[in-house]
Amino acid sequence: MAVYTLHDIIKKVLGPIKPVGDSGIDKIRYGNLLNTMEVVESLLQEINNVSQCKNNHQDSMSKAGKKANDFLRDVYLEYERE
Repeated sequence: MAVYTLHDIIKKVLGPIKPVGDSGIDKIRYGNLLNTMEVVESLLQEINNVSQCKNNHQDSMSKAGKKANDFLRDVYLEYERE
């Protein structure tokens, strides 16, 4: 029995996004790209909401908030341009 990661499942649902130079295929993949971007934006908003808890006095909330904040900072630094 195959074991699939969440990443595998999400990619299967959303479909491939990289263009291949065939206008018919690339039109579909462009739609897949837009859907993928919508999902990523939504997830980043949720993570950002959690990051607002970083200074909470409750340890469990603070722990999650700090982890979310660190993740967002790392993403920013990884993909920062110029």
